[in-house]
Amino acid sequence: MVSPHLKQVDFLDYKGSVYKFLVPPTKINETWKAVAATLLGYLVRLGERHKTITVLGQGATIFSLMTLLFSDVDAMPQVRLRFFDLGRVLDIATPEFLKEQAWAQHGLDKYIAEGKKIFRMAKADDFSLASPL
Repeated sequence: MVSPHLKQVDFLDYKGSVYKFLVPPTKINETWKAVAATLLGYLVRLGERHKTITVLGQGATIFSLMTLLFSDVDAMPQVRLRFFDLGRVLDIATPEFLKEQAWAQHGLDKYIAEGKKIFRMAKADDFSLASPL
């Protein structure tokens, strides 16, 4: 669950399935109900294929809300659902975006070097509010 600038982020040396749900980069307070409903639809659909779903996210206040809303989803009793809010750490996977962030200017090269050890940019298979269920 990430902002659109992170849609191509992938993990090095991870062989499992990765799906990305893109949250709107602005007006999240106005759209959170639509985001929640859409995310739940995708999680239920993915729960038909996977017994464990781990959601890593960077989505400002929306991620904490989704964690609370879906902490005990009755629609998916057979699925182990875990949420981890990574804050801004995923930005280290996108050097172009990171260079624009004031918080990253001190130690920028170190952040980018660490990001290259963990992340890579890959073809994105993503879901957004506009994707069909």
